[in-house]
Amino acid sequence: LHLGAKQMGTTMHEDKYYAPKGDHAVEDLVRIRKEGDEKMVFTFRRERKEGKLRNQVLVNKIIGEAEQQEIAAQYDEVLTLHKRRTIYLLRDVVINLDRVDRLGSFIEFEVGVEKEYPKIVAILRQLGLEETRLVRATYFELAMLTLRPIDRIMTGVHERFGRFAFGI
Repeated sequence: LHLGAKQMGTTMHEDKYYAPKGDHAVEDLVRIRKEGDEKMVFTFRRERKEGKLRNQVLVNKIIGEAEQQEIAAQYDEVLTLHKRRTIYLLRDVVINLDRVDRLGSFIEFEVGVEKEYPKIVAILRQLGLEETRLVRATYFELAMLTLRPIDRIMTGVHERFGRFAFGI
């Protein structure tokens, strides 16, 4: 970034989203993230939208293969997303440049506490980005919105029977 941000690294994410069997509510999701070739992180997410900001209750835990299989047995896999993330740091603001398969490229800003949100607004102005054009949806929500109705049906069928199916 031309604003003097320091590049912290680049990583690949494979995010598998799960919902409790029979309940595919977006508010409560389990995500298993494989980061690079190394770790898998279990995340439970409950979201609450309030105005401009998205507040989340997140529980993150590094898990092993056995725990991943146990989660997969108790939950339905809803969606898998692949993402390349390049991470920058600028004045206590984490800036993620993401390339998400099937969705496109995004820039994500993170601050530690809500009162630091004006730092993000200042960076947006420096980049010439309008606050009104911000996307507030998660990648999961965007991916679900981009699926055609038949794709949503087939995703459900594949997730339920995919391991037993084969192509023609």
